[in-house]
Amino acid sequence: MEFVERFAGLEELGPAPGATALLRRAGVQLAAAISRVIPSPFGEVSAAMLLGRGEDLPSNLSDDARRAGLSHTLVLSGFNISKAVAFAAIAASLLPRTLRIFTAVLTGITLAGISGFGASAIRAAFGVAAAGFATWRFRRADPATALLLALLAMSWANPLALAYSLSLQLSALATLGVVAFSERLALLPIIRAIPATAGLREAAASTLAAEILVAPLIAWKIGLLPVLGLPANVLAGPAVPVAMLAALVAAPLGFLGFAPQPIAALLALPAQWFSAVASRTADFSFASISAALTSAQAALLLVLVTAAALVAIVLERRERRLRDAPLIERLTAAIIETEKRPAVAGRRAQIDIS
Repeated sequence: MEFVERFAGLEELGPAPGATALLRRAGVQLAAAISRVIPSPFGEVSAAMLLGRGEDLPSNLSDDARRAGLSHTLVLSGFNISKAVAFAAIAASLLPRTLRIFTAVLTGITLAGISGFGASAIRAAFGVAAAGFATWRFRRADPATALLLALLAMSWANPLALAYSLSLQLSALATLGVVAFSERLALLPIIRAIPATAGLREAAASTLAAEILVAPLIAWKIGLLPVLGLPANVLAGPAVPVAMLAALVAAPLGFLGFAPQPIAALLALPAQWFSAVASRTADFSFASISAALTSAQAALLLVLVTAAALVAIVLERRERRLRDAPLIERLTAAIIETEKRPAVAGRRAQIDIS
């Protein structure tokens, strides 16, 4: 017996018109310009870090990064967007404060669009927007509040995103871990033994904090845990913002067709170092281990680590209020004392809070 089912032909119409399609095309052109200057595969690595175009990477390099626990740097995650936003803020440092904040927020949103508005990139862009508004309105941004507002905004736009998007789940959990645990973990003797040069200690603390939250989800969904993720991130992490900066320099040179060999070799160095760390780490047989969890086990662990993170955030805020309380009390008492003094013409009131 033979059964044949005929399907209608499909015609490729290309991307739908609109801002998203324009940003995606701009991303393709930027990646091509970067690759014209920085030799392959390091040009693709730099473009992936800056633009989130991980699909252009060679498969062996993607596999090495996954085994080494470095794959999160080759997509447009919150880490990458935060570095790009920092570059934008530095470039706009001479502008008025409002324009500087607006430039930084616009950079984050534009990069999210270039990457195709993936779930993790949208979350990061929402977080940047919330943090930018808080900085503009209250002069201080709270990362935990920015993360909460970003997740609420995404849930309102797409209620199923948080339930079914693995990239968004990993991004949110990693950010929560960094916010909740990174400062406390930085006080551990094993972390303090790492030099603070080039952000190595910060990279170690942030990586360990993120791993605490995402490990149960990775073990459940992927079944593979990168054992050497911490040392790999300590070694390769500082190269990521440098590679992103190299890509920013290479893009206009690629459009101009100006790519002298010495400049190309220099711009390739950070991505070359990152690739070497990923490759050497992945060569170890124990670089990643199989750690499959059932859905019940993963759910229990996720509830426990998330609850621990929330408790840590609450305790940190309480400690901060206790630290600030004496200063606020002294300031209030000084203001009251100043108001009791008789006004003297031509003399400015001075407040002593020592």
